[in-house]
Amino acid sequence: MKITKIELENYKGTKKLSHELFGRTVVCGKNATGKTTLMDAFFDIITGKLSDGTTPDAIRPHDATGKDIDRVAIKRSITIDGDELTKVTEQKWRKPRGQVDEVLDGNVTTYQINGFDKKKKDFDDRLSEIADPDTLLLCSNAKVFTSKLRKSTAEARKYIESISGFSVDKFIQDHDEYKDVLAITDGNPVEDVVKKLKKELSLEKKEGEKISNNLQYVSERVFPFDTTENQKKISDAEQLLATVERQKIVRADAATERTISAEKINELYTEKNGLEEMLKAVLNKAKGEYNKSMAESLENAMSGQQKAEKAQHDVSLCKGRISDLYTMAVDANESYKKAIASIAEYEKKISDIEAEKYSGKDTCPTCGQKLPKDKIDSAIAKFEENKKALADIYRNTIVERKADAEALDKKRHEYKLAWEQAKKDLIPLEKALEEAKSDVSNYDVNYPEFDDSEIKNSDEYKEGEAKISEVLAKIADLKTKISAELPAVDIALEKSAKESLESAKKEYAVWVETVKANEAEVESLTKKMREQGQKIADIEQKITLIQNFSIEKNKEIEKIVNGFFKKVSFKFFDTTYEGNVYETLRIMVNGTDYMNGLNHGDRILADIDLVTGFQKMNGLNIPVWVDDVESLDADRIPKIDQQLIMLRVTEDKELVIKEV
Repeated sequence: MKITKIELENYKGTKKLSHELFGRTVVCGKNATGKTTLMDAFFDIITGKLSDGTTPDAIRPHDATGKDIDRVAIKRSITIDGDELTKVTEQKWRKPRGQVDEVLDGNVTTYQINGFDKKKKDFDDRLSEIADPDTLLLCSNAKVFTSKLRKSTAEARKYIESISGFSVDKFIQDHDEYKDVLAITDGNPVEDVVKKLKKELSLEKKEGEKISNNLQYVSERVFPFDTTENQKKISDAEQLLATVERQKIVRADAATERTISAEKINELYTEKNGLEEMLKAVLNKAKGEYNKSMAESLENAMSGQQKAEKAQHDVSLCKGRISDLYTMAVDANESYKKAIASIAEYEKKISDIEAEKYSGKDTCPTCGQKLPKDKIDSAIAKFEENKKALADIYRNTIVERKADAEALDKKRHEYKLAWEQAKKDLIPLEKALEEAKSDVSNYDVNYPEFDDSEIKNSDEYKEGEAKISEVLAKIADLKTKISAELPAVDIALEKSAKESLESAKKEYAVWVETVKANEAEVESLTKKMREQGQKIADIEQKITLIQNFSIEKNKEIEKIVNGFFKKVSFKFFDTTYEGNVYETLRIMVNGTDYMNGLNHGDRILADIDLVTGFQKMNGLNIPVWVDDVESLDADRIPKIDQQLIMLRVTEDKELVIKEV
């Protein structure tokens, strides 16, 4: 597209103008001579907006007092590629009923192509054959894009990406590792998502630390309980109850003896049966002693059985402890090995980092010239700084891993020593068990019925028969015994023993349940710790994935976009001091930010490169308008394929348009 002629009539401060334009045209004159008016008219016709992107609301000429000049038609016309495009704006007046003077009722704009009236749609369709109005505006004047960038970096990025041909879907299709990124970001900026994830990560780490501390507390919690003392309490209580039972038997026996004595007295008084009753008493006495002996044997056997059961219980507890200590020692040893392996891995990473050399280029990717030494030194220093920062992170990790390894090493040795001591403790317990079993086997609880034949044939029995007469003398003694109180039974002792037995058994049951509950809590917290660790790992993986995606995606966009420009380059991402990636859009000119620090001359050259680059991206070739070219030496103005129209402030009092 090329403008060959421009005509103005009553447009802003220009009363009438008609002039040809050339491939390289310079428009000269003092300020307020109409240079910018020409550019505004061009953009008014092809985009419906002025060169600064505003609507053409103040294009009517003014008189010397600054008041609008009414009832004159405003005409602007350009000839492009052989077609004359014209817009004429006139005021619409009407006379209200009952009034003498007309009142302004707005403006009406008519459209012409090659002198023929056209509808606005037909006029716009002719322009749309070139491009849409916004694109034409953007590709003719760099200020349009830089204003958009200042207003909204996100909108400027969106526009560049849309015309670059870059497709995020295609990028993800080519990089399968980023297939989940869009679901994670959900249309939000990368830096906002990373910030949100890091906040989540911090909270999850705090929760993990809380669980870890709780697990350590629960794992190390001790429930002091002397099982030996508890079993002794149970045994003592049972023995006391046995004593009371024996008291009951003695009382019963005493009552029986009283009855027998009464019968003996009666029998002694009966001469006929006296002798028989005396002999019976002797036999009963012998039989009682026999039964007492057997009862003591039975009692000893029962006591030995209790000792054997206690010894068996102690052996079982000791074996359980040996098994638990062995498992804990093996687990601690495995954790220790993993910690040592992790230290070696991080030491290798540090070695690799320290061995890495700077491989950056020392030439400018745009102009090919060698970069200044201070920029190369700055790049090398930044590279070394990043190396040191990453190595320091790994060194701190190694310090933490070594502390973990020392603690694990200490713990596995403690478990091993405890395991070996438990095995030693088992030996005397097993020996005691065997001795208790042997003692039990020495007692026979099945004894025969009493045999009185030997008693009857004994001298003692015969002597008893001779002393029947002496029994009569003992009748008085027997009466005395009958009148005596029966042996007492200690009811209070029985109650106390039962309470003690019940209490000891409850204490043991409570301790067992407490230990089981603690073990269950340790297991539950361990599971939570694993789940929390997985949560943390998942968030860290998402952060790494998103940041890597952002870097690779923006590098790809930079590669595509910067290929359309010669002097300027676009930077689509940067990193914070903490190393976080964030998306941006900066225009760089030989390492200098377009928005900060660029001199006026270089800014003009950058503006030319911007609009020509945008035209390449949109497949256009339309006139490029450049203002303030007096800031540039003539030899610095580049040769471009597009028509170049330059506005220059000179001492000319009238507008001068010429070919250069």
